Amino acid sequence: MSSSKPLPPWLNQVCALMAAQFRERITVTELAQAAGVHPVYLARVFRTYFDCSINDYLLALRLKYALRLLENHELSLTAIALESGFCDQGHFSKNFKRVYGISPGEYRKTKFGA
Repeated sequence: MSSSKPLPPWLNQVCALMAAQFRERITVTELAQAAGVHPVYLARVFRTYFDCSINDYLLALRLKYALRLLENHELSLTAIALESGFCDQGHFSKNFKRVYGISPGEYRKTKFGA
């Protein structure tokens, strides 16, 4: 968080909603409606507090969850992608490599020897 001020209660609500529903398709408009604010205002305030967009924050939640799922050697990369909230394995792999610098398959082999 970049701001030293405490989060507004409605922003706490948005963060809780994202944490609970990150594996589902959720839009900025839906989050704003749940918080009772305009989507543009939500996006601006969110960036002020977190130094990233809402979509980047959701992506980070999904990727962190996927990292844990990669420990399970029985799950395919497609299953991990879908379980983590990605629309397909390609989208998952592209974002994983962009953020972590390695493909999910390579990460799994390097980290867990599978």
